[in-house]
Amino acid sequence: MATELIRDVLALIQEKIAIRSKRIGVPENAVSIVPSVSEGSSGCSHYTLQLVENLADGSVLYSELMTLSFAGSCVPLKITATVEEDIADTIRISQKASAAESDMSGHKAFRFECSTPDDAAPLALFAADVMQNGFESYETHAEPFACCSRQYTCSIKGECLHPDQMYAKACLYRKTLLQC
Repeated sequence: MATELIRDVLALIQEKIAIRSKRIGVPENAVSIVPSVSEGSSGCSHYTLQLVENLADGSVLYSELMTLSFAGSCVPLKITATVEEDIADTIRISQKASAAESDMSGHKAFRFECSTPDDAAPLALFAADVMQNGFESYETHAEPFACCSRQYTCSIKGECLHPDQMYAKACLYRKTLLQC
């Protein structure tokens, strides 16, 4: 039962992140949730929410945004979402999460309990907020370029209109628009 619930919770988180990503222009392949540690004797499963940047030279950069730990093998699941302290301080935290615990490495852990996939809605929204904050503050490692063919339209709108906002972070004209 717990394994199915973990799968359903992860699916809900991915769904909320996909909706938010589409709304703010994050490419589909720029966000992923991957197992970060195989299940061990502790009975915990760990997953990492990360940004993925594909560079022109074929290399890939990963930026960890949040770690999810699912404890135990019974319901209700005890889920811990760990994020960097500066991210945690800038986003809204659901009242369904227990108080944050800070650790010495500059991270905060939030605890959620989940008996059904619907119970995970606050966690899914929290994950979408973390992803958006991480994306908006992410500094690209791509080679800067002057602008694309949308420069005139971007000038009129006063914002970058490129559909791939991860790629557009390297646009020098976008940076000029953001300063205005």
